[in-house]
Amino acid sequence: MKPPHLQFWAGLALGLALGLALELRASQDASRPSPSAKQLPESPTPAPRPAPTAAPTTAVVPHEGRPPIEVPRAAPGPHIELTPPEVAELRAKVAELDKKLAEAKADLESQAGPLHPPEPLPDRFSEKAIVAAVTAALKETGTAAQLTSIDCTEYPCIAYFDGLTSKELDALKQSAAYRAYAGDSFVNLGKSADGPFDGLVALPKNDTNTRNDLLARIRFRRGQLPP
Repeated sequence: MKPPHLQFWAGLALGLALGLALELRASQDASRPSPSAKQLPESPTPAPRPAPTAAPTTAVVPHEGRPPIEVPRAAPGPHIELTPPEVAELRAKVAELDKKLAEAKADLESQAGPLHPPEPLPDRFSEKAIVAAVTAALKETGTAAQLTSIDCTEYPCIAYFDGLTSKELDALKQSAAYRAYAGDSFVNLGKSADGPFDGLVALPKNDTNTRNDLLARIRFRRGQLPP
């Protein structure tokens, strides 16, 4: 049996050794990953995004003393090459549309009301006198065309035919039956300046209506006829 002082020092040494062993074991357990813990993969580093391309800008200087403002400019559209025939065709179409627009505008303006006849209006411009003169002139010249109708609902009267050539129309106006209108003005109505003609208007020399107003109103009245 050991002496009491040796038993004391032996117990103390054993206690110190046991404490160091427990402390070493605790530190090792703490450094180990927990079995229940899931290891997440490391996220890859995202690639840097390319810097946006700046749109072309132009400097706009507002008022004096203020810095210029950069305003983005719109990108130019696609360039289209046209051949000379295509350009000519487009110009012809534009000219045709301009003509139709002018006629439509004149027709619209003419709808404000009928034209004003000169006062007093001679009797030869009445419906009865015009029908008699035209019928006699057609018979005198032997023209095959016929007087189909006459519109005297407003000034001036419009005589309609079923088709006159340029030569027949000249003969009609130079006939003896039309001699009473020799000093007056005429408006020939047809598909072109060379005919065929389907209408004739006689006007006194002292008519004060402009030619544009006169033609626009006649065109409007013809448009009201049934097809």
